Amino acid sequence: MDEAVSLSLSSVLAPTPPETTIYNDDLKKDKTKKDKTKKDKTKKQDNEDNEENEVKLIKLMIDHFKKNKGVLKKKDYNKIKGNYKTKWGNSLFNPLRYTEGSKVKPWLKKEQEEYGPIIKTPEKSATAIYLTKEWMDYLNINPLLDEKKEEAVEEKKESEESEELDESEEVEEDAVEEEEELNKLGDKQEEIELEIAKDISKQNDD
Repeated sequence: MDEAVSLSLSSVLAPTPPETTIYNDDLKKDKTKKDKTKKDKTKKQDNEDNEENEVKLIKLMIDHFKKNKGVLKKKDYNKIKGNYKTKWGNSLFNPLRYTEGSKVKPWLKKEQEEYGPIIKTPEKSATAIYLTKEWMDYLNINPLLDEKKEEAVEEKKESEESEELDESEEVEEDAVEEEEELNKLGDKQEEIELEIAKDISKQNDD
């Protein structure tokens, strides 16, 4: 029994050997390099995703500008932007107004370098943004021409409706005339039948 206790105590009281840490500079450098590469790939992928989203968003905006005479309202932007993160305000306005020396990454940089900023300088607390004249011309947006087209379409529609009405009235008049003709024929037939009946009656009397 004493021997067992002695063994147990000796195992508890035995000095613990010091931990040995092996440093491998090459292994550490390799791990650091892999971590950096992974971060770079993630950052590059994020940038590519952001650029792709920017392209999709600006396309939606350009389509809206075309359909709405070069105007985009805040409420309409909030509808078309969907899940895109760019909020209404400077984070949206600044990329659309690229100027030389601008620190903000522009959208459609090549086109803005050629035609200038996409939108006019927004007012403070703007509730709408407007295309510049240069971009209106570039996108072939002509409000006056669009209005004339709309007027022409409306006139054509009214003309077609008027023609349909006239045709309907003509058909109705033709139907009335036809009915009158049939009535006349019916009357004439009755007269003929009456004349025949008279002749027969006269012959019988003779």
